[in-house]
Amino acid sequence: MAWLESLLDLLNSHLLMQEDHDNLKAKYMLEADSIFDEIDTRGQDWISHSAFKRWVATNCGYMLVDNDLLVLQPILDDSRDGQITRDEFIACFGPPVDDVEALDHVGAEAEFNKQKAAEELKQKAAAEDLKQKQQADQMPAAK
Repeated sequence: MAWLESLLDLLNSHLLMQEDHDNLKAKYMLEADSIFDEIDTRGQDWISHSAFKRWVATNCGYMLVDNDLLVLQPILDDSRDGQITRDEFIACFGPPVDDVEALDHVGAEAEFNKQKAAEELKQKAAAEDLKQKQQADQMPAAK
C-alpha cells in the first residue's frame, strides 16, 4: 500500500509542476502575432527562412544556421515550402506541442538532404553544360 501512496505523491507533484509550467508559459508567452507582423514587412502573410534568420540575428543576437532551421522546420515551416505562414509561426512560438512524435525531425532532415542533393545536382549539371559549351567553342569549325 505504501507504493500506492508514493505513486499518488508523484502524480500530485507532477500536476503541480505542470501548473507552474503553464503559469510561466502564460507569463512569458511571446507575442508571436506582432513579431510575425514585424518580420513580414511586405505584408505577404508569409516570411522566408532568411527573413526569420535576419530577425533572430538582429533582435536576439544569435546567428541561426541551416541545422538550426532543420530542427525548427517541422513546426516553423510545416509545409516545407520555404514560406513560413502566420499560422505556422504562431504554432511554433505558441503553446508547446503535446505530442512530441508529431514533430517529424527525421522527415525534415530527409527533406533537407533531398533539397540539398537536388541543388548540388543542378550545380553539377550546369557546370558540365558550361564545360561542354567551352569545349565546343574551342573546336575548329568543320569545313
